[in-house]
Amino acid sequence: MPDTPSQQQIDEVFDIVKKATTDKRPERQLTKYEKALETFSKWLLTHQLMGFSLAIILAGLSYFLHDTPLAKTASATVTLSQLLGVALSLVVIAFSVPFFHRLLKTPFSQFFHLAESSATFNLQYVERLATCETAAIRYVLTCYEGERIAFEKRCGILVGSIEKIGFFPALAGLGTLSIGLSKLSAMQSWANALIFLILAFYILSTAAFAMTQRQDRVISLLKYCLETFN
Repeated sequence: MPDTPSQQQIDEVFDIVKKATTDKRPERQLTKYEKALETFSKWLLTHQLMGFSLAIILAGLSYFLHDTPLAKTASATVTLSQLLGVALSLVVIAFSVPFFHRLLKTPFSQFFHLAESSATFNLQYVERLATCETAAIRYVLTCYEGERIAFEKRCGILVGSIEKIGFFPALAGLGTLSIGLSKLSAMQSWANALIFLILAFYILSTAAFAMTQRQDRVISLLKYCLETFN
């Protein structure tokens, strides 16, 4: 009869699995051009949010105090905040230029960077799992993979398989649906709430997809350890 892992051995493997799931890989080193743009974009975003918040406060005060100068100040602040938003959009476009340049010049560079960073990043967990009992690793893998499948099925029940449809085609379908429903006056009262609800579920599904990617990486790591340590 095979040995049953103890609770202590299972907890030890789970601690490693939790770290491997939640820890983030180190980001790619930015060039001086990218660092300058990132710093500038953070400055723009901070001041845009501050200006927008200030505009809301001034608009509220002008409404309750019936103060016209405050209302004009709030309008000017909103305009300034919008201009900062436009500048931020231009910075984002400029920030994407190096990415598309690398994509055209060396199309596999990003892929190999991710593969190499994963190999380096996962090595610390492989070294820790090497000291754990194989039966405990197999048991944790069974539980972890089962919950991973159940999580995907729950998300599928709510919004369907967004990765098979694609996020932008789903948004296009949502836009077509909203236009069609808006033409019916009887539907307008609940159609708007329905559209925003579907959009919220799409965003939730996108976040869930990022989570399942991490879970799949950890499952592959555990399977590798089982094949290697046996």
